[in-house]
Amino acid sequence: MRLTELLSKETTEYVNNFFQVKPKVAIVLGSGVKALEDLEDEKKLSYNDIPNFPQSTVQGHAGVISIGKYKQTDVAVLRGRFHKYEGHNWKNVITPIALMKEMGVEVLILTNAAGGINRIYVPGEIMLIEDHINFQAVDKEERAALSKVIKNKRSTDFYDKGLIQIAREAARTSQVRLHEGIYLSLPGPSYETRAEILMMRNMDVDAVGMSTVPEAIWAHSMDMKVMGISCITNSTYYEKAMSETSHQEVVDVAKMASQNIDTLLKTFINSLNL
Repeated sequence: MRLTELLSKETTEYVNNFFQVKPKVAIVLGSGVKALEDLEDEKKLSYNDIPNFPQSTVQGHAGVISIGKYKQTDVAVLRGRFHKYEGHNWKNVITPIALMKEMGVEVLILTNAAGGINRIYVPGEIMLIEDHINFQAVDKEERAALSKVIKNKRSTDFYDKGLIQIAREAARTSQVRLHEGIYLSLPGPSYETRAEILMMRNMDVDAVGMSTVPEAIWAHSMDMKVMGISCITNSTYYEKAMSETSHQEVVDVAKMASQNIDTLLKTFINSLNL
């Protein structure tokens, strides 16, 4: 499958003509996460203004592409993503990723808001995704399309080990506490049940959410280097916390944790050799 099958000519031409820059790094921001809001020479483009581009409907997702410079690196920030639980098909979910690849992005950073399954995780902390478990539904059309893209490249190292090491060093340099763990992606939109949480603990899952994995799989298949970061926004280790979790709480905690994410990402980007 070619990128032209995922993106219309009108989409790519409009975005390229608007920005007229080839970013090397792209960041997808999860629910409520705010970062890199002080890029130099920044230009912003609303998803609403892009021809044939999906629209985000979830609170905490602004629906804007920002491109600017951090130090000497051109960076694209996608402030909003698409989820299958919104009713989006798989093509919509990965359209922003295909667009970034078309624009020349080499490094993709996927962030998300996630529930902490690991008992030592505290809301507001950050987890680097070492690996994932995929419980997202994959229909036969997507499976066939992905098979055409990956061909014989069936590697499952979706999260680049070199980027993970750079992130570790960036966390030490910036004095940001950084966990590392396994992320499980559920289809949503309901939050995980008590029985599901027990199952995940038995599977040694550290954090759970409703995104990221489809994007990581497709980005990897497009030969992009991928890094994943989860912002732990709610606890699942005692009854009251589980029963009171709401999307507003998730967004609010993600906003509070955004300073650390911003610091980590800036240090990380500054350490890249692109």
